[in-house]
Amino acid sequence: MTNPKDLRAWFEGHLKLLKLERASEKEEFDLLTSEKVKRGQTKLLERMGISIGALGVRSTNIGLGGKTIVELERPAQYHTEPKLPYHTLRSGVPVGIIDNEVGSTKSSKKSSASSSGDKLKVIEGVVSRVTETSIAMTVSSLKDDADQLELPARCRLIKLADTATFDRLEQTMEQIWEACKNLDPGGPSSEKHVKLPAKDSTPVNKELAKENSYGTPSVPHSKSNCSEEDANLPVDSSVSLTESASRVN
Repeated sequence: MTNPKDLRAWFEGHLKLLKLERASEKEEFDLLTSEKVKRGQTKLLERMGISIGALGVRSTNIGLGGKTIVELERPAQYHTEPKLPYHTLRSGVPVGIIDNEVGSTKSSKKSSASSSGDKLKVIEGVVSRVTETSIAMTVSSLKDDADQLELPARCRLIKLADTATFDRLEQTMEQIWEACKNLDPGGPSSEKHVKLPAKDSTPVNKELAKENSYGTPSVPHSKSNCSEEDANLPVDSSVSLTESASRVN
């Protein structure tokens, strides 16, 4: 069996790779929401399909578990086409709502010096429903029930880093390691082995042996009729063909 130390080293190596991949995912998201992106590259995010701008709030409802569901659409006062543009946001994808004015060029020129150290205010959530004209998001960033959800007048929806997948993978790796630690290092005991019967003692071989010992069964001639007795009699080679023909006639 594998040495427990080597097994633990293998698990630690995979957990380290998961953490590095999670950090890379977060770094990519931070790059997309950096000051350079907020000051003029929102159109690039829209072309990439990871952002939808100039959205308005259609409705807010309470869903399962007391979660707030926000439904966004393209308002008629800003758009002539109600259908959403191209995007890659699907159900289960983590997203965030920010103020649409953050990425505009007008606001970026005014706050270029003051907003260099400010963090982006994001209302985090998960996409719950997507249609041609609207997209619904379940808010998950409210830590307290007393917190009020303050949505901007014009919203921008951006895709966030999917760290939940890495969390589940890390949890699964830890569970597998705990299960491997409980295994017996010496392997399964001999008492747990299933003992199969020998080949000679199988019922099938016994039945075949009985059939072979009986030999060829004999047919009693006393109960047979004349035609059967004639059929069982040996053929006499001395009888000519003419005598056989006369008997038939």
